[in-house]
Amino acid sequence: MKNFEDILWLGAHKTGTTYLQNVLDRSRSALADAGILYLGLQAFRSRCTKPLLYSGSAHSGITSGVRSVCEGRGRYLIFDENILSLVQDVQATHGLYPGGEERALHLCNTLHLDKPLLVLGVRKYSDFLPSLFCETIKAQPFLPFHSFQKTLFSALSWCDLAERLLAAFPEARLKIYTVEAMRDREAELLSWVCGNVPPSQWTVEAQSKARREGFSHDSMVLLHELAEARGIDNITATDLTNCLKAHPRDSQSRSFDPWTPSEKAVLDLKYRVDVNAIRALSRVDFWVPSA
Repeated sequence: MKNFEDILWLGAHKTGTTYLQNVLDRSRSALADAGILYLGLQAFRSRCTKPLLYSGSAHSGITSGVRSVCEGRGRYLIFDENILSLVQDVQATHGLYPGGEERALHLCNTLHLDKPLLVLGVRKYSDFLPSLFCETIKAQPFLPFHSFQKTLFSALSWCDLAERLLAAFPEARLKIYTVEAMRDREAELLSWVCGNVPPSQWTVEAQSKARREGFSHDSMVLLHELAEARGIDNITATDLTNCLKAHPRDSQSRSFDPWTPSEKAVLDLKYRVDVNAIRALSRVDFWVPSA
């Protein structure tokens, strides 16, 4: 049994994961000096996440290569938001990431991770859900936002997900950060998670260069208008590309905002209440950036 703490970073989607994973990948030397082995995202997904969790049946496809990944004598950092769920499966009527805690536990048991430190990012619902939608339609057939949005407002709860993770891992601690606090403080967040890598050791890049192409509000309005005129089954990948080009997401444009003012107010209030509930949970460390 290992006598050190592996790190299992579980996302969530659209909480800065791609940027953070890129920084970790470029900072492998600093991590190695601190005794941490970062398992790169693509290699880990192909060897572990996909065969373990998304091979078409609940627990099939486990290979000897997967089993051998974490049998060394190091401290491992595993970071893959797809462990909890694929992006298109995040939402259910009754909540977010249904069964995600069981998938995380199954992966840990298979890879022999002993009492890992769990890490989860959260984001206010009024931003998270539209961003999740924009990410989903890049890889899935188009459907309008009102059809995509499955989770009842009353069932949206990051706290529920945190409690399920803590129940699945009764000896683990859970570190939680918010996207709102993380912006422009990514190095500080990474040092808080890893514990013994100072902020100056991270190889970061400018957010403006790292940002991936995304949909602006106007591009999404145009896409929904096309779907209404043609029918949703006739929206193609070319239509998505053309809408992106017609109304690119940049500093002069706003992100997709499908809410009425009253809906947004309800969602933002619910998020604030939820964050306060998470702070009160036992075995949770909630990140507060330095002043």
